[in-house]
Amino acid sequence: MGCKDEAGVVSKDKSQDSDLFANLRAGFAGLLTAIIGGLVAPIFGGSRLTVFGPAAGLAPVLFTFAIAFGGGEGRNYPVVLFAAIVLAGIIQVVWAILKLPRFAKWISPSAVAGMLCAIGLIVIVKQIPIFLGSRFEAHEFFDTILETPYHILSMKIEVFVVGVSSLGLMFCFTKTRWAKTVPVQMAVAVFGLVLTLVLGLESKHLIQLPDNPLDYFREISLPDWEMFSSGECWKIAGIVALILSIESLATVTAIDAIDPEEYHSNPNRVLLVDGVINIICGLVGALPGIRECVRSFAGVESGATNRSAAFCNSCFLLVALVAGSSAINFLPKVALGAIIIGVGLQLCRKSWVHMRHLGSEQLVAFFATIAVIVSVDLAYGIVVGVAVSKLIAMLKPAMAKLVPDYE
Repeated sequence: MGCKDEAGVVSKDKSQDSDLFANLRAGFAGLLTAIIGGLVAPIFGGSRLTVFGPAAGLAPVLFTFAIAFGGGEGRNYPVVLFAAIVLAGIIQVVWAILKLPRFAKWISPSAVAGMLCAIGLIVIVKQIPIFLGSRFEAHEFFDTILETPYHILSMKIEVFVVGVSSLGLMFCFTKTRWAKTVPVQMAVAVFGLVLTLVLGLESKHLIQLPDNPLDYFREISLPDWEMFSSGECWKIAGIVALILSIESLATVTAIDAIDPEEYHSNPNRVLLVDGVINIICGLVGALPGIRECVRSFAGVESGATNRSAAFCNSCFLLVALVAGSSAINFLPKVALGAIIIGVGLQLCRKSWVHMRHLGSEQLVAFFATIAVIVSVDLAYGIVVGVAVSKLIAMLKPAMAKLVPDYE
């Protein structure tokens, strides 16, 4: 059960990072994406160990699109947004039918390793504001690091204590005999809950779910079908579909690389299923989703062996959301942040171990992928990493001729 519990705990924290609109309660919209994806993807297959979740990185694109087309003529932001999500899902289905995902095999191992390491670094840095109990103006990787010194003196001591204690417990707990029977993530969550009650953390430092999640559906409107006739809507939907597809296929490739049983996913089936899920998400008021690397890696590290882990993760989320939202609201964000830092560190370690077997010449592509992902975007990072890796492979024979043979 460890892999299912961990993926569920990580899902709750990561899904809440997908906030787009206050009136949409986008934190819940992200949870809804994770639930739908977890129920649908394992049934139709395509990938054995990946876990579906909200694509938080698309927030700027979707927000800009909704602002540009929302408002006038009786429209509002959500219905415009959902139309683009449905269209993006349709485009993904068409691409899958045309078997375009077969080009995913071009993604080089060094780019995959760089992606894993970059995501690990990003999720670690994203927890800094939570650990300090401060609200940062910065949202980007380097901006967050540069802003950190200005918040150290004003940090919430009690929040920092809970975070550091939870992080310390996580590393120490894994070395005890209890780690074989009790998932370390659940132990950290319970420990953080107890510390929260003892120290009396303010509610703003706790997980906040709707009192009655079912109320969300009363506020949802169907997509604005008139947007389907807009060329700009198709353009944005195409961009969204491309980003979703690249990130999902890159994650599938990365998880296959660390699969203990060396299972090879079917990229065409993965993209087809992703498209269907995103169509459903657009129809019911959820955010678009991808095969999410952090959650998938959390499952693999905890011993997931088949699609039931993703399905149980979704069921756990659903039960917790409907029946246990009041209890979840007592969990401190910083304790879940500690869990995510642990996952991030493992991602970095795994990627470096994987990189060591690829050869020193691929280090350039590895670090180029990391640099572009943390400074620009995941999709751009993958493209740059693959391009650099292929360029090195092309130049390697020419470089070998320049090196004198002394033997």
